[in-house]
Amino acid sequence: MNIAVLFDSDPKKISGNYAMAARERILSTNIIQTSGRHVKVRIGDVGIYSHSRSYSDYESLAERVYFSNGSQMLKSKQLRATYLKSTVFTWVIQNVDERIAQELHAALSPERFYLGMLRVDLTNPAHLVFYRNSLISKYRIKGTSCRIFYCMGSQEEGSVELEELKALGFTDVDWEDTGGHGTIFDDFDTLEHFSRIQAFQKLVSAYLPGGEDNYLAHWVRWRERWRWRLTKKTLRKLEYLRGDISNNSQTSCFRPVMRDTKEWR
Repeated sequence: MNIAVLFDSDPKKISGNYAMAARERILSTNIIQTSGRHVKVRIGDVGIYSHSRSYSDYESLAERVYFSNGSQMLKSKQLRATYLKSTVFTWVIQNVDERIAQELHAALSPERFYLGMLRVDLTNPAHLVFYRNSLISKYRIKGTSCRIFYCMGSQEEGSVELEELKALGFTDVDWEDTGGHGTIFDDFDTLEHFSRIQAFQKLVSAYLPGGEDNYLAHWVRWRERWRWRLTKKTLRKLEYLRGDISNNSQTSCFRPVMRDTKEWR
C-alpha cells in the first residue's frame, strides 16, 4: 500500500527546514531500510490553499484530502488546527505493508510536528492530485541503497544530499534519471489508469500471501517465472506500472518462459 506521512511546518513546532527535519526523523527510525522492501518516495507540500477560493472551500477540500479514507492514523485535532494557518508537508511512501506503517507511526508519534499518516487511494481524485501529481518524485530505497531522482539535467554535482543520506546509514547512494516520468509524455497519471490498477490488484491479491500489502513484491517473482513471450514494449509498460524501471533498466533481457503453474500458485 501507499501511505502519506504528514508533518506540520509551523516553526513553533520545528526549527529549521521542515523538509529536512521530516527526512531525518523518518529515515533515522531505520524502519524502511530494515524492511528490505523496494519503496519509492514522493515529497512536497499539500497545497490545498492554492486550490481554494474561500474558507468553506478550503475546509471542505481539506476534509476530503485528509479524512475521506477510513485507513488512517491521524492526530485529527492537531491536523485540523493547521487549516489556513500552516503548511502541511508530506512524504508519500509507496509499497509498505501494515506492519511497517504501524511501526513508523509509533516511532514518529512523540514528535510535535508529526500529524499522523493515512493510506493513499489513487482512485480518489483528491488523493491523486495532492498525494501524487502535485508532489516531487524524490527517492528510491531498498535496504541501505538509495537513489535520488532527477529530471532533465537537474542533477546537482557534488550535492551535499548524497553525504547527508550516507550519514543516515545508506551505504549506496547515487542519482537516477526519471526520464519521462511526471512529464507531458507520461500518461500513467489518470484516474482511469489507477482504477485499472486497483481492479487488477484486487483480483490477484486474494490469492497472494499477505494480500494487497505484498502485491508489488510478488510482481518481481512473477516477472521471472512467467514464460509469456512478452514484447519489449509490453514488458516496459508493466514494469512502469510498478515504478521499477529507470534509464539503465535492462528490460530487453527479460524473456520469461512458462513453467509449471504449480510453482507460482
